[in-house]
Amino acid sequence: MEGQVLHLQKQIEQQFEIAQDSGVALLKNLESLVAQNTTGPVFYPRLYHLMAYVSILMGHGQNCDMFLDKALQLSEKQGNVLEKCWLNMSKEWWRSSFKLTENQWLQTISSLPLWEKVVSGKVNIQDVQKNKFQMRVNTLDNPS
Repeated sequence: MEGQVLHLQKQIEQQFEIAQDSGVALLKNLESLVAQNTTGPVFYPRLYHLMAYVSILMGHGQNCDMFLDKALQLSEKQGNVLEKCWLNMSKEWWRSSFKLTENQWLQTISSLPLWEKVVSGKVNIQDVQKNKFQMRVNTLDNPS
C-alpha cells in the first residue's frame, strides 16, 4: 500500500490528469482493508496515516485531519509511541506554511541534543522531535 501511495505522489507530479482517479481508488482500497479486518489492529494507525497522506495529496484537508485524528486515537490506545510521534509530525508539517531554507540541514544538526545526553535518558522526546525531516508535499492543488 505504501508503494501505491508513492506512485500516486509521482502521478501528481508527472501525470496530473489521472492522479485524481488513482487517489480515489487508493483511498477505497485502504478503507476496504480496515473494514475487512484482515490485518491486525496494530496496523490500523498506519493505514489511517496512509489515508491521511492520500487525502492531503488530493487536497482534502478535512479528510486528512479526520484520518490523522483517528490514527492518533488508535496509537494512543495501543501505546504505539513511534507512530504517534510520526502522526504528530505529519499533522504539524502538512498543515504548516513552513518554507525550507538552504541551510536547514545545518540548523537541524546544530540543534540536536548530544548523543551522551540521549543515551543517559536526560532528553525529552520534544527536544528530538523538533528536529524532524522536512519536505514539501505536492498536492493536486499545487503540483510541481
